[in-house]
Amino acid sequence: FNKVHASARIIVEHSFSDLKGRFPALKWLAGWDIHQMYHAMEALMILANIFRMLQDSPHEIPNFDGSD
Repeated sequence: FNKVHASARIIVEHSFSDLKGRFPALKWLAGWDIHQMYHAMEALMILANIFRMLQDSPHEIPNFDGSD
């Protein structure tokens, strides 16, 4: 159980890291209303999935920082 849980957590952490690298504005969502934050995250995840389907890598973006 722990091994499966840890591997799933790593995937989620990498996904959020990629999102924050691709969309730096996510770093400043903390002050938003929870409903606004939900809709913003939903929209950005849809965009990220579209970019992924188009094989657009966030690592090709100048100043991309996927370490957060």
